[in-house]
Amino acid sequence: MKFRKKTGVIDAVQFTNETKDQVYHWASQKQGNVFPSWDENKQPILKIPSLNSEITCSLNDWIIVGKKGQLYIRKPDTFADMYEKIDNTSNSREDENCSTELNTD
Repeated sequence: MKFRKKTGVIDAVQFTNETKDQVYHWASQKQGNVFPSWDENKQPILKIPSLNSEITCSLNDWIIVGKKGQLYIRKPDTFADMYEKIDNTSNSREDENCSTELNTD
């Protein structure tokens, strides 16, 4: 049997050097227990506790908010394969939880 993923509309932000502080505050508001840290190469990361472990968000990863409010991490290539940006100006009910775009200007 074959299955198609029912993704619907998601909330997501990309963790980059330019957006790291904004993304940390956004993720902390969503989950509360997100911790900034550094990897072995002295690059900024976010540590996000999950139900069974701790996940690490590295630079350029995407943070996605799940249906129950939990945070997930997707690598940029996986994110690009699974999701496409939607028009935030749409008024349809499906778009109520549209992707979040951080303004870094």
